[in-house]
Amino acid sequence: MPSERFKRLPEEKQKKIRDACMAEYTRTTIEKASLNRMIEDAGISRGSFYTYFDSKWDVLGYLCESFINEFYECGVRCLEEAQGDIWEMLGQFLNGSLALCRDERRTDFIRNIMECSSREALLFDIFSSDLDSPRAVRGQKLERAAYEACVGKSLRKMGWEEYMSFFRMAMMSIAMEIKSFHDGVPENRIRERFVLTLGILKRGAGIESGAGAQSAERK
Repeated sequence: MPSERFKRLPEEKQKKIRDACMAEYTRTTIEKASLNRMIEDAGISRGSFYTYFDSKWDVLGYLCESFINEFYECGVRCLEEAQGDIWEMLGQFLNGSLALCRDERRTDFIRNIMECSSREALLFDIFSSDLDSPRAVRGQKLERAAYEACVGKSLRKMGWEEYMSFFRMAMMSIAMEIKSFHDGVPENRIRERFVLTLGILKRGAGIESGAGAQSAERK
């Protein structure tokens, strides 16, 4: 992750470094990405680079973090607009995520990450970061906000652990559809399939499912 010295740089210079590194990681495979080219295109010295990041893998983690944050911001907007309707929120979140992925630079970046020979270790390092990291804190805020806005309204009443199982399944379904998009599956097919997924989740967690389950128990 970037050093405090990097964070103190003017935003324009941060952007120039970030764009140079992103351009290299989208130009070629992750393994073949050239640190020398990143440094040259960013207009900085090798010594300066190492005061900002530990390695090219460190800057890759930073770019992934920035990319993931865009999706969280999309999720927050969708939740606010849905006004307590988790099903509307999830549908719009899929649409917003697909819109983000239509950007050619993001598409190439995700493709290169998924084709990286060490992608499992790389993704583990990114997603298992410190629970106090900005990314983790933003994710926790979205989870909590959706719980408070939707449980008892569009979701049946449930405890936190059960809710988190539901929410993670929903997010994993969206992640799988994003991968399908990058594999070339048409968007209309992705949306149709996601409607079916939401239907299954709704039968288990929707506001109507609680009453249905209680009725079945009485029978």
